[in-house]
This record gives sequence, structure tokens and C-alpha cells, in this order.
Amino acid sequence: MYSISKNFKLLKRYLTLYTKNKLEFKFESFSTVFGVLITIFNNFIFWIALKNVGVKFQDWDFNKILMLIGFNFLFISINSIFFGFRDLEYKIISGEFDMFMVRGQNPFKLVLLERMNFLYIFLNLIFFIVCIFISQNSFKFEIINVLLAVLVSIFASLNFSLLYGMFSLLAFYFGKIFYVRELFFSIKDSKNYPMDIFPKVIYNLFVYTIPITLISTVPTKIAFGENRAGKYILISIAGFILLCTIFKLFSKKALKHYVSTGN
Repeated sequence: MYSISKNFKLLKRYLTLYTKNKLEFKFESFSTVFGVLITIFNNFIFWIALKNVGVKFQDWDFNKILMLIGFNFLFISINSIFFGFRDLEYKIISGEFDMFMVRGQNPFKLVLLERMNFLYIFLNLIFFIVCIFISQNSFKFEIINVLLAVLVSIFASLNFSLLYGMFSLLAFYFGKIFYVRELFFSIKDSKNYPMDIFPKVIYNLFVYTIPITLISTVPTKIAFGENRAGKYILISIAGFILLCTIFKLFSKKALKHYVSTGN
């Protein structure tokens, strides 16, 4: 209970600092809003362009595509929480990581909080909810299916972010890993498409290894009652527990390789 209270106070402190910063530098807030709007615009232009040239995905109508887009924005919102991992190597190499080595605090938690864009997270979450409501007007979902779909997508997004975080920890051993990591994790872009258009082998590969399929395609099918959620919830939660355990052990070992001079 004390730990939860402590973490809440820490989050509140960073949120307060973030709010003050955004109020002082209003153009940054405008840039964040504009960036989200551009992402939304690009998504719809992409799908409209595909429709106009006659490209169709089997069994994927407007409502399913909209729901798929919505789950992608949920992923962006959750993945943005872990944005601090992207710049971890630069903080290690420059020695800036020293400022996060605070007694009684997890340095990785502070790295994430320092780079967390609360407004960006909130806006993407709002658009996810908007997508659900628009789809709801045309297709009457069972609420339980939607909730189960959201649960699968949340844990799949967390699992992907944890994998990204663990890869980032290699910076403690090898220094610059940015380009290799970004190249490898660029596969996340495949979540923007219905994954069932790929062969079954690839589809299952991204269910049981890197959970791309579980981020948007499977949750969309669960929401529409086409897939049963039980197996995917089990896979997602089991994966989350396993990855949390591995990350905790790996992060402790990685920290031992850090030298405060940045070497």
C-alpha cells in the first residue's frame, strides 16, 4: 500500500511539472495536438486511398477497419508511456543517466516519467474511444466482447513495449544500439493492417512471439464476436508476467555494467 502511494505521489509530481512546462511553452502543446491530428489524417487518407483504387480485405468492412484504427491508437497511447527507452542509450553514453540514480527509486521508472508526454497519451486514448463509439452506432457490440478485446490489446501493447525496453537495455553492454533496435521493431507497422491477410504461419508467429497480431487484429475480431477471447487473454497475461520477470532480472544485471562517467 505504501509503495502504491509513493508511486502515485511521484506520478503526480511529474504530471504537475509537465503541466507547468506545457502552460509556459504553449507551442509544444500545439505541436502535440497537431501531431496527433496529422496521424489521424494520415490513417484515414491511407484507407480512403486503398478503397478508391479497389483494394479490399476479405471480411473487413468500414466498421472493422475503424475499430482496427482505434486499437492502433490505443497501442500508441500505451507505447508512449515507454518513450523514455528510446533515448536510453544517449543518457548512458553521455553520463546523463547519473541523474536518475536516486536512492530509493527505480532509475528506469524515472527515465520513463521524465520523457512521458501526458497530453499525447491522453489524446490518442480519446481518439481510440471515439473510434469505438462511431463503430457502435453501426454495429451493436456486446459490451463484454469490447472489454475483453481492450484487455487483450492493452496487455499485448505492454508486452511489445517491454520487449522494446529489454532491447534498449543492451545499450548498457554495447552502447549505440538505436538503429538496429529501430530497424528490428519497425515490424510494429504491420499492426496497421489486418494481420489475417498474411499466411497462417506468419499470423501465429506474431501471436506467440512478438504480439503484433494481438495489438489490433485479434481485438477487433473479439469485439465483433468473431474470435473467442479466452485463449488470447491467457497468452497476453502470461506473456506480460513472463516479460516483467525477465525485464526485472535483466535490468538489475544491466545496471551493474553502468559506469557513471558514461563509459
